[in-house]
Amino acid sequence: MLWKNCGWEFIEVFGQQIIIRQCLFHLGQNIIRRIQKDGLVPLYDQNEEYKKLVRGLAALSFLRVEQVRHGFDLLRAEALRINVPNNAMSIFDYFEWYRTNLFLRKLI
Repeated sequence: MLWKNCGWEFIEVFGQQIIIRQCLFHLGQNIIRRIQKDGLVPLYDQNEEYKKLVRGLAALSFLRVEQVRHGFDLLRAEALRINVPNNAMSIFDYFEWYRTNLFLRKLI
């Protein structure tokens, strides 16, 4: 029960600066489901660098809104640098689609 109180106290203290747009849990679920749909589970399980990049997509939620685009570009560039297979880049395409079509639509 304490963890629930800690979260609400944080929001009460910093509430003027926080805008909750999406649920981080459901965003993470969507990313993992996309990896499953694209058949990337073996790569995700065996390649620690790729796993960190995918987790980084959900971690973009902790950046300021104006920093998300740059953070996303850094993750994509790192994926290209470590020679992630072309089919594994589909998670970045999905995330870009998700951000453009779902997230931005909710802001308008």
